[in-house]
Amino acid sequence: MGTTDGFTRIEFEAIELLANIRSNQGKVGEIKASIEAVGLRVPLEVQYKHVTGKRTTDGKEVHSRFFLIDGYTRYAAIAKIREENRKAFADVPVLLKKCSDREAKLAMLVANVPREALGILDTGNAIKMLQNLEYSTKDIATAIERKSGV
Repeated sequence: MGTTDGFTRIEFEAIELLANIRSNQGKVGEIKASIEAVGLRVPLEVQYKHVTGKRTTDGKEVHSRFFLIDGYTRYAAIAKIREENRKAFADVPVLLKKCSDREAKLAMLVANVPREALGILDTGNAIKMLQNLEYSTKDIATAIERKSGV
């Protein structure tokens, strides 16, 4: 499932969101309070893509894009903190993964299924999305079992 480049720090504003497979982000307030108290202790997991020919709105050339794979609630909590203080968490720790879009979506499911916060409907929608990307039911089940230790 792709390769891991390792841990680094990137600008928070550089992280782009893929569609989150979880419909419930209910613990943002709790996570925000925790991050304010002790910092971001678990890095966000992002898909890294090298790009060419892209420019920001102010004309700067872009060489890298980062898409959030795991850590949507932490991301939302940091965004709320930054609403109050734009200088807070200007850069954040991340785990970089070089992987395809298809692998990134599987990683999102694998990261979320063992959590109680991913309900049956969200799990079903995520599995359907992966099947549409031509993952077999066996491949999906194997990936989930590997993560949850079943």
